[in-house]
Amino acid sequence: HSFPTRRSSDLREYAQSVIEGFVKDALAPDSRILECHDFDISFDKDQAQIVFTADTIYGEIEVEEVI
Repeated sequence: HSFPTRRSSDLREYAQSVIEGFVKDALAPDSRILECHDFDISFDKDQAQIVFTADTIYGEIEVEEVI
């Protein structure tokens, strides 16, 4: 039997959508954060760099993390 293989770009697209959801879910309980948007996720080997904008009760901030 041959199994379907996923292309690297397919896996990255999937990972991007999952990471965005994880970030939003993790920050949802914090009442200071109103919304997270403008996600930019890039990959370098086994790391993902995540940049997004968070609208907070204090104003808009840009968040950058590597996981």
